[in-house]
Order: sequence, then structure tokens, then C-alpha cells
Amino acid sequence: EALVVNCMVHLPHMPHRTPSSVSSFLQGVRKLSPIILTLAEDELGCTTSAFALHFFEALHHYSALFDSLDGSHSPSARTVVERLFLAPRITNTVTFCGSVNAEPGTEFTKRNWFSLLSSANFKPVRLSIHNLCQAKLLLGLFKDGFKLEEDGNRLVLGWRFKPLFGASAWK
Repeated sequence: EALVVNCMVHLPHMPHRTPSSVSSFLQGVRKLSPIILTLAEDELGCTTSAFALHFFEALHHYSALFDSLDGSHSPSARTVVERLFLAPRITNTVTFCGSVNAEPGTEFTKRNWFSLLSSANFKPVRLSIHNLCQAKLLLGLFKDGFKLEEDGNRLVLGWRFKPLFGASAWK
């Protein structure tokens, strides 16, 4: 039997996880010997200890995310996305990264994910041209403004010039 793992660690309904708990989780996943692990991640990390700077970084990120919803969803669908997904994310982002109790190094950036996955003996899988073309084709179904960039083994979805989400594959 083949096992595929889709990893989305920081979902709105989950509490924030520390790098050590994520590392432990990834070690456990490695023991299951999946044929592939996919990782979807927010392109917003708590990259500064200064609350005001982080707040403005988050403000720009979520402003771009809200702008991307305009016209690509019905008003009722947009309301559901805003209430169930974005409101808890914004609250958690500001609360956690603004906390004086935040564990040093808890920001989940591209570099941190690479390090965490590598330490669990996962290797990046380069995405094929077919993967990139299919992703671009799907983006064509929505309004202009969405951008897709390839960054090593990652695809990064952005709105205008602001990266929003990244996705990568690992073996």
C-alpha cells in the first residue's frame, strides 16, 4: 500500500505549533514511510520580534488575501471564507507573534520548513513542468492578478506582487 501525506500544520482551527512539536510530528510521519509528503504553507512568517513591524507585515499579507477574494468567490462563499478561515488566522497571527511568550525561532519561513523536513530525512521533490502548467491552467479560471512562481521544489501562489501561499513536495 502507498501512503501519501498532505501536511497543513497551521490550520485555523489548530493551535499554533512550535518547531519542536512540528519536528516530532515529521519524525513520526517519516517512520510511516510515505511515498510523498506535500506541504502547504502560509507565506507569512513572524519574521520580526518588533510587534509593530510584524503587524504591518501581517496587514499587507491579509490585505492582499482579501483583495484576491474579490470577484473570485460569490458573496456568500466569501463570507464563509472570511469568518471560518481568515478571522481565526488573523487573530492567531497577531496574538501569537505579538506575544512576549513566543518561543524564539517559532516563525515558519521557507528556510525553517526546509530545515525541519531535512532533519526528518525528507528530500525535496522537484515539480514537473506538467505540475506547473496544470497549476497555471487552474489559475486561468480566476480573475487576473494571481501569480504563480516556481521556487526550487515549491510553487508560490501570490496576489499581484505579494506571495500568499507556498506548496512543496518531499520524499
